[in-house]
Amino acid sequence: MRYSKLINPGRLTGGLPVHVVACLCLSIMLTWALLSPDPHATLKSAGIRATSSIDDFFQHLLAFGLLTVCCASCALRARFPLSYVAAGTMTFAASTEVLQGIVPGRTSDIVDLCGNFIGIIAAILATHAVGRWLPDNPINQQCASAASED
Repeated sequence: MRYSKLINPGRLTGGLPVHVVACLCLSIMLTWALLSPDPHATLKSAGIRATSSIDDFFQHLLAFGLLTVCCASCALRARFPLSYVAAGTMTFAASTEVLQGIVPGRTSDIVDLCGNFIGIIAAILATHAVGRWLPDNPINQQCASAASED
């Protein structure tokens, strides 16, 4: 796969570059939220209080599910297997959880990691299921090409 196909500065609207930018922005925001000493206090001082009413486990589940859906839609457009997305987002989830152990005021938590992984797996399964129903979708084409090679 050529990198020029993934990031084309001439195409700023629609298509793959918007997906790439969305995935990068979401990854940066998620990294900030996971590795800053007290993200809830920062959000409260900015007038955002919605996160305090959601359980921490579900915050992790939703955040990594959204990141995975965004990355999976990008991968499908680029004809990358969803297993790459799952491996990449799980590596990101595990590494940020480990890094939380060295951030002052934060702790590594296996329950948070489980929430991350459940969100990732659910998003991959949902993307795969929805992708199979779409016309001219990459998932059916990948399955067809794998069957014809056998």
